[in-house]
Amino acid sequence: ETAPAWQLRWLEEELTAGEARHTFLFTGRPILRPEEEPVLAREDDYLGPPSFRRGLLELVDRHGVDAVFAANLPVFDHQVREGTQYVTTGGAGGLVVGDETSFHHFVTAEVTEDGVSIEARRLDVGQHPVFRTLESLWLFVHSLFFVGYLNFLLILSVLVLVAVELYGLVFVERDYYPSFDLDPEPYIDAPLRVAMFTNNYLPFIGGVPLSIERLRTGLKALGKEVLVVAPRYDEEEGKEDPDGGGIFRVPSILSFGKEDEFRLANIFLPRI
Repeated sequence: ETAPAWQLRWLEEELTAGEARHTFLFTGRPILRPEEEPVLAREDDYLGPPSFRRGLLELVDRHGVDAVFAANLPVFDHQVREGTQYVTTGGAGGLVVGDETSFHHFVTAEVTEDGVSIEARRLDVGQHPVFRTLESLWLFVHSLFFVGYLNFLLILSVLVLVAVELYGLVFVERDYYPSFDLDPEPYIDAPLRVAMFTNNYLPFIGGVPLSIERLRTGLKALGKEVLVVAPRYDEEEGKEDPDGGGIFRVPSILSFGKEDEFRLANIFLPRI
């Protein structure tokens, strides 16, 4: 795509060199928004970016262009700005709803001694309004699928995901209560293995370390296998844990507190 600055420079050279009495300019997308904007119009339906539109309007005003014709929207819109007529006509497969602004038509431009006269000629398609609207809707869907198929697939995927999520929330039955019909006998005498992760532990004295130590001692007294993953303190270097192990000291990622007593244990070690 040619850079907007180059397009404006080229157009200015053409308008400056032109010697015709009347000048018409054609753009693929509208420069001005219609007075009654279509419901399904998007920002990219208009000529962009905005800085390019402003530069184009300045050129049109400066060189006295008679009329600017644009397409891409399924409406007829006729505006006059600084003596220049701006006409939007046709949507190339867009949704024609059949009202006062969106209807089947063609445009005539008549040049006379008095100036340029532009008029929309309505076409009688000979269909019932309901069938005409349905046909326009089908043409819109057809053009959306074949021209903007990526947008179509994206919208369809979002709708499918929303439908699946709503189905799961509304129709799938959920059981939030524990099942009391299970036989607990196989689990009563099964060995219990407990692993606890903490960011502060003995020899630091506090509520959390003492609670963890009491829980560890009680579980070991019941014959359970217990592992405590705790940060390593400086004074713990080279010392063995009491009760034959069960405490795995790991380096700290960072420490904080007045005496660095709160330590963030590195739980990402491969040994864990």
